[in-house]
Amino acid sequence: MSRLFKGRLNRKNFLVGIIFYVFVYLCGFGIVELINSMTLSVSCNYPDNYSVFCGITAVIYLAILILPIIFSYSIVVRRLHDIGWSGWSFFLIFVPFVNIYYLFSLYAKRGQDKENKYGKTPNSQISLKKILALDF
Repeated sequence: MSRLFKGRLNRKNFLVGIIFYVFVYLCGFGIVELINSMTLSVSCNYPDNYSVFCGITAVIYLAILILPIIFSYSIVVRRLHDIGWSGWSFFLIFVPFVNIYYLFSLYAKRGQDKENKYGKTPNSQISLKKILALDF
C-alpha cells in the first residue's frame, strides 16, 4: 500500500490518470445503477425484507467508491512529489483561495528537472502501469 504513494508522476501521466479515474467512477456507478434497477422490486428494509441483493449492492457500491479514491489520492501525492512538495500538501485543497493556486500548480506547474528527495525525474512517456503504481 505504501508503494502507491512513493515516487513521482509528471503532468501527462497525472492528467491521463485523472481522466482514467473519472471513467472508472462513471462505469462503476453505471454498474451500481444496473444492479439497482435489476433489484428494483426487492425491498431493503432491514431486518424485515432484507435481501442478499441489497448486501451485494452495498458492497459493490463501497468498493467502487473507496478504491478509486485511494488510487486517485496516490496520483495527486505523486504529482505533488514531482513538483517538490510533500504529500501532506494535499490538504491545501480545503483552504479557501489557496486551493486555486494549489490546483493550478497540480495541472500546470512543471515538475523539478533534477532528482529530488522523492525520486528520479519521471519518464515523459504515458504509462498506465506508472499511473496505477504497478511498475516494480
